[in-house]
Amino acid sequence: MKFSPLKTLLTVATAGIVSFAFAMDSGNVIGYQGKQISKGRHVFTMPFTNNPGNGSLAQSLGTLLPSACEGDIIEFNDFKAEATVVGGTLHWYSNGTLVDDCILPSNGQPITYTRKADTTTELSFSGEVHEAALVKPLTEKPTTPIDVKEIKSKPKIFLADILSYSTIQVICPRPHGTVSTGTGFFYDFSLGNNRSIPAILTNRHVVDGSIATILMFSTAKDGLPQDEKVTYTTNPNTSRWHGHDDPSVDLCFLPLLPIINHFSKQSKQIFFTPFSSNFIPDAEYLSGITQLDDVVMIGYPNGIWDRVNNQPIFRRGSLATRPNKNYMGRREFVIDMPVYGGSSGSPVLLATEMPHIDRIKHSMQYHGRVKLLGVVSQTFMHTATGDIKAVPITTLNSHGTNYSARVSIPNNLGIVINASRILEIEESLRRIFTPPAK
Repeated sequence: MKFSPLKTLLTVATAGIVSFAFAMDSGNVIGYQGKQISKGRHVFTMPFTNNPGNGSLAQSLGTLLPSACEGDIIEFNDFKAEATVVGGTLHWYSNGTLVDDCILPSNGQPITYTRKADTTTELSFSGEVHEAALVKPLTEKPTTPIDVKEIKSKPKIFLADILSYSTIQVICPRPHGTVSTGTGFFYDFSLGNNRSIPAILTNRHVVDGSIATILMFSTAKDGLPQDEKVTYTTNPNTSRWHGHDDPSVDLCFLPLLPIINHFSKQSKQIFFTPFSSNFIPDAEYLSGITQLDDVVMIGYPNGIWDRVNNQPIFRRGSLATRPNKNYMGRREFVIDMPVYGGSSGSPVLLATEMPHIDRIKHSMQYHGRVKLLGVVSQTFMHTATGDIKAVPITTLNSHGTNYSARVSIPNNLGIVINASRILEIEESLRRIFTPPAK
């Protein structure tokens, strides 16, 4: 199954606090050239001419008075604006409202410009002028219809959006009313001859001892994810987790086809983006990956996730040991990243949209990459022991009874099962489902 493109919502941002209405009197043309402006008040009425100049007299006050200084004031009729520096840029405000786009009046009305600074500057501007009227901000639907155009845009596809649908939270009810959670991710086991088994992969210990598995999927329409979510509870008689051939390998998988068929009978499709063997690096590629490389873990630490959007949590860290070196003699490696309960079963990836250096080819690769390095299985913990003293409330000065407390503290290191173990499951499935040659 190929990665499905993701549809992004088109966001139309409307900037501005105030609107201006213009009486389009295009025949009114005035100009003003060569006036020395120094500190004090100056009234512009003459010499205004019919010279239109090379552009609009005032597309904005900021461009009309490029030499304006903070505190300068411009006035006409009952309108008054003051120059204010905001974020290092000069803007014009009237009664606390940004009016950079206000257009100066025509019809020979005097414009009073008050120069606050001691410096002197020469203003030279001319062009077409339209009378401006300040209106109130739009707070309700106008009586005069405003046509709204629907803008069609191509969906923007980001790597993080694709990977957001590669995992699923695995909720495991247990006897006596307790519930544990872990992480699963989608994987497409190839059997050859255009056959495959789509499945969810996780750790054995995530589902061992549970009485069922609860899974929440995003629905799909026209190959794109939807806001609607559907929940599936496994039945041991119809949906069974299968483990790696080696019981010591903490991996298992749940075939997805029964779940897909279940929702298909309800005229629903589920959306997911699976990994496959194409994403698992071979030995040569692994030899070029070192402890200098950053990695990404996707999952549900401590059961934390975006329930509304059905999205996992992304975490970034680095390799603590090389993945092509068997840590402590096991086909595992260590990552430098906080790993908490609920992260078990999370995929660990080399994932970037940026160019990167190929250490094997000794060249810069001007494209991103996604490589499935392994599956989180364990975390390192250390313990701290201390005394807790209980002090009676009524006698704060009396001696209480000493208790000993032992606390487990994570040290931000996790053990990851090498992804080559997933290929062993795939090989086993091929042997089982490939008929013997005649």
